[in-house]
Amino acid sequence: MNPRSAAAGANAEHPEGTAQRLGPAAERCRLDQAEAILKAAEGTRMYAYVVLSLLIGARTEELRALVWSEVSLGGQPGTATPPWIAVWRSVRESGDTKTRRSLALPRRCVEALR
Repeated sequence: MNPRSAAAGANAEHPEGTAQRLGPAAERCRLDQAEAILKAAEGTRMYAYVVLSLLIGARTEELRALVWSEVSLGGQPGTATPPWIAVWRSVRESGDTKTRRSLALPRRCVEALR
C-alpha cells in the first residue's frame, strides 16, 4: 500500500498521540471513512476505480486514462515484481501526467480489477 494513501496513514499515531494525516486537505480521509466508501462502492461499476483511488495513491485523472495494456495483474512470475499499473498518461489537456511511474497493486486492487 502506498504510504501516502488515505487508507494507509489516516489513523497512524504520532508520538504526541494525535492522528497523523498525510497529503493535501482535499485528499484526507480517516480509515473508517475509507472503509465506508469502499463498502458503498461494492457491487457498482465504480468499485475498482474507488479501490485503486484509495489504496495506491494514483490521481483521478490518471486512473480515468488507464488502459488494460498498462496493467499487469500477475506481475512477473518467478521474480519479486508484484502486480502493477503504469501511470504514463492522464486526461489532462496535455494528456501527460505530472510524474510517469509504475505503482504496485495490493491484492485488493488486483481482485477488484479481475
